[in-house]
Amino acid sequence: MTRRLLVLPAVFIALLSLTSAPAFADHGVAHNGETADLSKTEDLVQDDVVTVSGHGYAPGSTLTVVQCYIFPATGPADCELSNYGQFVVEVGDDGSATVDYVVNVVDGRCDSTTPCFIVISDGIGASANAIGTEVTFAATEPATTTTAAPATTTAAPTTTAAPVETDTATDDESDSAAAADSDDAETDDGGDGIPGWVLPLALAAVVVGAAVAIRQKK
Repeated sequence: MTRRLLVLPAVFIALLSLTSAPAFADHGVAHNGETADLSKTEDLVQDDVVTVSGHGYAPGSTLTVVQCYIFPATGPADCELSNYGQFVVEVGDDGSATVDYVVNVVDGRCDSTTPCFIVISDGIGASANAIGTEVTFAATEPATTTTAAPATTTAAPTTTAAPVETDTATDDESDSAAAADSDDAETDDGGDGIPGWVLPLALAAVVVGAAVAIRQKK
């Protein structure tokens, strides 16, 4: 809690420094001749990393990078402060320093329809040197909706059994064989041979004749 209370005044003082220097209207050159350049200024997207370099600053001073909706800023509401204090760098002996800044997209304030500024500053108060560089953002593509194709069910073709053909040749052969058997039977009964009923009749006549002869002898 104490840490937060200490950070808030520092943020307010830093923002005050961005609004107090008379050269801010230049949007690129601070009032002591400092300059800044960015590795990318167009078609930014969320979490893009932009390399911000400051030149002409006093060696050993600390540079802070922040994103502002308006430059020069007139108050805390003009800047995106969710990551304030996270992107700081110390100026080298040559008066230059470089820091990688992670961009935030803010709907309606820093987005594809509304450009904003990446600001680098070396301190607080009226003597601070702040440089704001305008950046633009890429249009976001609408989410792609994938529609699954409807399932297609194909019925298996109906198989019709082939008609069973009657074996006409076999039936004809059977009929012919039956007719032949019938003819053979008729031939046996009506041919030149002795009919079957003659023999029993003859045998009966012999028996009767023998019985008469025996009777006469008595």
